Amino acid sequence: MRNAAFLLSIFLWCSCSQYPKAPIAAAAKPSQERDSLISIIAVGDMMLGSNYPNSKRLPGRNILHRLKDTLQDADITIGNLEGVIADSTTITKKCKTGNNCHAFRMPPHFAAYFKDAGFDFLSIANNHSGDFGDEGIVQTKKALEDQGIAFSGLKNDCEIALLQKGSSTLAFIGVGHGGRHVYINDYKKISTVIKEAKEVADILIIFFHGGQKGLMLKPY
Repeated sequence: MRNAAFLLSIFLWCSCSQYPKAPIAAAAKPSQERDSLISIIAVGDMMLGSNYPNSKRLPGRNILHRLKDTLQDADITIGNLEGVIADSTTITKKCKTGNNCHAFRMPPHFAAYFKDAGFDFLSIANNHSGDFGDEGIVQTKKALEDQGIAFSGLKNDCEIALLQKGSSTLAFIGVGHGGRHVYINDYKKISTVIKEAKEVADILIIFFHGGQKGLMLKPY
């Protein structure tokens, strides 16, 4: 990944409605003098360790720490938050056994790990964002807001996140395949969200979570 192209900091906005109205935080990134480019590092699913059903699944350290120099080597760093950041929540996902349940809940202090690694935007439109119901989502949004990390992906709630880089406004739409998400196959809805984003942004990026995996994956 090439080094960033600005000497300006990122002014970060977060949204829990459709798009933000005021800056919440600022994040500086490495840069050079070429002001015609915006570099973006994008990564996929991230679940740093789960405290459900117990803390045995937690790593005991910040596993992103050794990657931070790489992750910060761009103007903007984005990824998919696979799970919730919460505590004291009640599980709502149906599981056959409590010991073999793919319900992902990172403790609240893990939010700072994403910030320290340089993440500016995280999509919460994935199949694990609802593992702990509405309370899990509320706590996740609060944890990201406290760290100044933008997020989107929830239908009629957090549909668009904006980042300002230099003179350019970038809009990020997280889309997924769940009922509470901005649903990728709901063409009418997603077209409306895209239209709204284009009215306030110079650059639009759609961050999609989906596809097949494991034994379900069929070769082309």
